[in-house]
Amino acid sequence: LNTKAEMIFEDPNNPENNKYLIERTEYRIELQEIVSFSIRGVEKEFKGYLTNLSLSGGFIEVTQFEDVLKEDSMGTLFISEGRFPRAIAIDFTVMRTSAQKRPKGLGIRFEAISDAVLDLKNAFESNLLPNSLNDEKYFNIKRMQSIKLT
Repeated sequence: LNTKAEMIFEDPNNPENNKYLIERTEYRIELQEIVSFSIRGVEKEFKGYLTNLSLSGGFIEVTQFEDVLKEDSMGTLFISEGRFPRAIAIDFTVMRTSAQKRPKGLGIRFEAISDAVLDLKNAFESNLLPNSLNDEKYFNIKRMQSIKLT
């Protein structure tokens, strides 16, 4: 479940500026799905957008980055029932964080490819979330405000 990455530029003063060449070996789905997640050892539920998905992980974009969101942290991603046949909970490890630039968020690796991950991938491939990249209900700032993400 690992993706090969080669550093092509290193900024010793600011690791956020490091550049990598990533060799993806699996299909990625671009989406904008509202999710919640928890980080082990932190008594708070976070909200964000799952903005891409593969069998091994994804990226969760957040509007406000908090210091407790750190690389190598373990957590659980929660996706509500509604557009999917059932609610989904997937354990993950934070592989990278992006706190200083847009998009702010977490690159996550799923701890196991489970039926939940396959259900999520299949829902997007089967168009169960029609027009998810253009319909404002998926990512409009007003929607974010209505669920108190901003």
